[in-house]
Amino acid sequence: MIGLPEMYLVHGLIGLGGVILALVHKMMIQSFGLIKLTGTASLILLLTVAVYSIFFLSGWLTSRIKILNVLKQDLERLLRYEISVWLHRLNIVATLLIFAHVILIPYIANIKPFMILFFTYSGITALMYLYYHFMKPFTYKKRDTY
Repeated sequence: MIGLPEMYLVHGLIGLGGVILALVHKMMIQSFGLIKLTGTASLILLLTVAVYSIFFLSGWLTSRIKILNVLKQDLERLLRYEISVWLHRLNIVATLLIFAHVILIPYIANIKPFMILFFTYSGITALMYLYYHFMKPFTYKKRDTY
């Protein structure tokens, strides 16, 4: 069985790997106009969430550098948990921007099999996300405790 700390590690590594791949993508391929705007905005949001998460949500950086730990403790008084949740939800905005970014690229949009797969995968993922966050809480049955 995989425990929660391991899943947090996997979650963080996948997120960080995605940001690194996005940075490599930006350095290797040039774009213009709305394509560039959506890609750059998405990358900025992802970097912001990654830096915030590395600083506040993981202890490996702040536990090793004392001044960062003091800064983190001071800032935690200002930044409540709800703010962390909303900042994490910026990933949804970044994902929508990435979706628009891909659709706006003409030579990609003309590859019909890819676009069918892209829309299918994106639609299934969106439906699963909406179900998990909105429908599942309504269908969850609480056990009676005495």
